[in-house]
Amino acid sequence: MDRRIGPRRMDRRAAPGLGVRPFVGLLAAALTAAGVQLLLATKERLQGVQQPVPTALAVGAGCVLGLLSGVTGIGSGIFLSPLLHALAWAPARQIAGSYSLFILVNSLAGLAGQSAKLAETSLIGVAATYWPLLASVLIGGQIGAALGATKLPERWIMGVTGVLVLYVAVRLALRSASYFR
Repeated sequence: MDRRIGPRRMDRRAAPGLGVRPFVGLLAAALTAAGVQLLLATKERLQGVQQPVPTALAVGAGCVLGLLSGVTGIGSGIFLSPLLHALAWAPARQIAGSYSLFILVNSLAGLAGQSAKLAETSLIGVAATYWPLLASVLIGGQIGAALGATKLPERWIMGVTGVLVLYVAVRLALRSASYFR
């Protein structure tokens, strides 16, 4: 088995020339730095600069985020939020709404793909038992959206985002470390 790629599929060469440990270690370190940066945000960073986003930079960032997401098997929303905050492209509340929509669209596409794949197998009955979770996610999402849009301070939104990014960094590092045991 080839161990020279991201943690999701250890038998495919998604990052040629870079071993799993260094790749995942660098990724976990980058996410850790982003999470800490979100937790220690300044007042100016909370408000966002709201400069026009250069198209070339946005397209390039999207390509890199898509590559990272594909290699690691982690949704690119976890990479998008820290990038938007680091570049102060918008206030925290607007960024949270943007990446929530981004994650929703990606999740719906993934759900449709998985449903189509399972429809061809006998596993669709197993997946059907999880449909009540969809209602829970929708309800929780609506409550979170209402609170985030009107009630919660921007520092709190940014802090929760930072904690989530740190959680993913730790999970990624632990998944990589457990592969080598």
